[in-house]
Amino acid sequence: MPAQDIARRRIISINVTFFTVYRFFSLHSHVNTTYTGYPIAKFSLLLQGTGRFCFGSNEVTIVPGDLIYIPPFVPYTSYWSSVPSVSDEIEFYVIEFDIAKFNPAGYDLQKIEKFRDRNIFDKLYKVSGESRDFASTGIFYDIFQTMADRLIPTKNKDLFKIQPALDYIEENLTRDFSVQDLARECSFSESHFYTLFKNLMGCSPIEYKNTLRTQQAAIYLRHGYTIEKICEMLNFSSCSHLRSTIKKYTGQNPSDLKDVKI
Repeated sequence: MPAQDIARRRIISINVTFFTVYRFFSLHSHVNTTYTGYPIAKFSLLLQGTGRFCFGSNEVTIVPGDLIYIPPFVPYTSYWSSVPSVSDEIEFYVIEFDIAKFNPAGYDLQKIEKFRDRNIFDKLYKVSGESRDFASTGIFYDIFQTMADRLIPTKNKDLFKIQPALDYIEENLTRDFSVQDLARECSFSESHFYTLFKNLMGCSPIEYKNTLRTQQAAIYLRHGYTIEKICEMLNFSSCSHLRSTIKKYTGQNPSDLKDVKI
């Protein structure tokens, strides 16, 4: 990160909820490209400057007051610049999060316009820095609920057919299970379930499980856990297997995942 950029971080971990709060300042325009996407869902509130996100054939432009949702594992390029007539600074909040029972893959990269309540972000950042975990969690859920209520789900209407399998995978990340076990959860034959799952999710059930395990590993890395501890917590066969899985699914080494990128 360039010397003139300042990123301050607040970290909170409560039960099944993980979220990290950043406040980012920059005095120059910059571009960030991620070819694999980041393994943790995030949203950002732009305070000063402009931002533009290009993903696939789509493009989203944000101005101060807009909140943008970025799902995990979505490749994109973001362009950030100041507005000299207003301020030379680029400033935004970023919250990375993982919540049980919220499927981040069910939503595309999108923006929520005119989320003007900067004060609630300021309050979350301040309170989380004071280690007041329960107060911070309450504020975070207020922000999350406002965001979730306004997000538009993907247009895939058949996703509900495999939802029991998605829930089962999320609840059993550290256990071994078969495609047949997942098919049984959805009351489908194994072959029909596998085809339906791959068509809907764009990957196999095991690849999806590894995606979620990588997402969880990234969260633990950001919270200061060692590779050895994460390997034990997520039931990887070895640390080298964990490292290779992170590299495969994110295109980055474990140490790279500790940097702020948006």
